[in-house]
Amino acid sequence: MSSTTKLRFARDDKAVKFLEFIRLYSKDSQQVCCFFEGDDAKYYCVRIHAILPNHSWSPINCRGKRQVLELYALISNHADYAKARTSFFVDRDFDPPLPSEVRKRVYETPCYSIENLYTTVDCFRRVLQSEFGITDGVHDGTALEKCCELFQKTHQSFHEAITELNAWIWLQRNNNINTASALNLRGVKLDRFVGVSLGAITKRYTVAELKDVFPQAPAVDENTLVSKIVEFQSSDRRRLFRGKYEIEFLRLMLTKLMEDFRSAEPRFFPRQGKVKCTLSRENIISELSQYADTPECLREYLLSLN
Repeated sequence: MSSTTKLRFARDDKAVKFLEFIRLYSKDSQQVCCFFEGDDAKYYCVRIHAILPNHSWSPINCRGKRQVLELYALISNHADYAKARTSFFVDRDFDPPLPSEVRKRVYETPCYSIENLYTTVDCFRRVLQSEFGITDGVHDGTALEKCCELFQKTHQSFHEAITELNAWIWLQRNNNINTASALNLRGVKLDRFVGVSLGAITKRYTVAELKDVFPQAPAVDENTLVSKIVEFQSSDRRRLFRGKYEIEFLRLMLTKLMEDFRSAEPRFFPRQGKVKCTLSRENIISELSQYADTPECLREYLLSLN
């Protein structure tokens, strides 16, 4: 597909979403029309209902961050709809923060994406307590903390293994034009880069090999890459790193713990148990939504819609 054709499709899609908004607004001008990048309503829905229980709202899937921001600009400057009740939600990604004036109307995650809000040790603990039935007062009273320590230790090793990968992606996103077409990140699973087991991570790539994985990606400056790696090593990588990798790490850890919990002789639990939840790669955001963190900035943003 040519760049001109892609641009036309993007414009047409934005028009479709704008018309969807107009139809919703014409039916109920008091409802809040919520514009999301994609399926992010799976995370935000329960929080909107909890924080704004008396508000009616409708989700609009914009299929991309750029489109959310374009629709925000379009509606904010429209004579008929500028005062409509709207909210806009985007991920920070590896982009610079949005201008403060824009963030009054557009919610931007305080981390890479909503997926990073699932990967705190607090969220992990809540999953074990609710889905595994493991608490301080159950079994020998130490299984919960042992599993949390295991998660944190393995998570740290995971970050060490993917720091180079995230730094390389950051450079592609920030230093090169049209990188989106060159990097098919969704098409390459995490296990191409690392192997995850309970307590250990196996690194499966080198920076040089990334060119083979993404053959259309431009070369990066080695010194700049090293500088970004050093910067990331002194940062909160759980918040900054690509969320799709972070939540896949969580899913793999929980899946392996479920397998251990169900085994005849568990390694990390005093005795065998059952877990009914499913942890699918495609729908984990929805499956674990109730356990994810809710940042204070999100509460404040939603309350500002009153």
